[in-house]
Formats: sequence, structure tokens, C-alpha cells
Amino acid sequence: PRAAPRLAHRGPVVDVDVETRHLHVIPRSVGIRQGVGELWRAVCQTWYASCMRVIAGEHRGRRLATPPGEATRPMLDRVREALFSTLGELVADARVLDLCAGCGSLGIESLSRGAESARMVERDRSAVRVLRSNVESLRLGERATILQADALDPASWGEGARYELIFLDPPY
Repeated sequence: PRAAPRLAHRGPVVDVDVETRHLHVIPRSVGIRQGVGELWRAVCQTWYASCMRVIAGEHRGRRLATPPGEATRPMLDRVREALFSTLGELVADARVLDLCAGCGSLGIESLSRGAESARMVERDRSAVRVLRSNVESLRLGERATILQADALDPASWGEGARYELIFLDPPY
């Protein structure tokens, strides 16, 4: 909320707000003990996170590492695919700001689809390590800037920098 006025721009705004709570929910009516259900949910979330991939572009199909635990929840592939289908040609040659970057899936997807550069801001130390690893493994270091900082602090956005695309996908 407090960042929205500072991020205001004249281009189109796409608001995607999707929760992953619907994934692999086992109702009690199935008759599975609660502990087993929680274990199954953890296994499914781990499996999903290990399947993170770049959807299109130069690095299509390449897997992305994700930080362990639930502090970082990457955007579902199908939601990311819908988002980038909506953005279409706006991504090519764009300067991208990815706030609350997590493993970098949005910034890396943008770079794979032809964005000029991406500045990825993430606060969590373990997520930043994974983010750096993903960027290095795809050899995107020249076009990607990674900053460990508070994504809502305007100083982390780059003094006087202008962006065509800004992603804000905070954990919930």
C-alpha cells in the first residue's frame, strides 16, 4: 500500500493476486490423519518448488532453484505464463524492477524473454543466495542486478532509475 503511490506510472497495470493454499489440500473427510496430511502438503510443496522452470525465451525449460522452507513461495508456472502472455511484447527491451524477488522467477523470466535488464531486490538472505545461484547458472550476470535490501525502501530501487515493468510479488 505505501509503495503503490511511489511506483505509479503511466503504463498498463496488471494485478495478479493468487494464493497457493489451494494446492494439495487434503480435506479431513478423506479420513487421513492430520499429521499425514501436513506431511503430504510439505512433500507436494517441495516437489512443486523443485519443478520451477523458465517458461519461454532464451532459457526456456531451464530449472530454477528455490530456497528451502515456506518463507519464499514462487509464483505458480501457469500464473507466470498467464502474466507474461498478458504483457506480451512489453517485456522485450524493457528495464525490469523485481521487488520481493525470491528465487528470481519473474526477473529471470523477463530476461529470458528479451528484457534489457532486471534489478532484483530481496530481503531474505537465503533467497538472495539462491537468486544469485540462478542468475549465475543462466549466465545472466551482465543484465541482472541483485540487491539484498527491503523492497519497499525506495533507495533499493535505484536512484533516478526508470523501469518499464515493475513486479511486486511479496510473500503472504
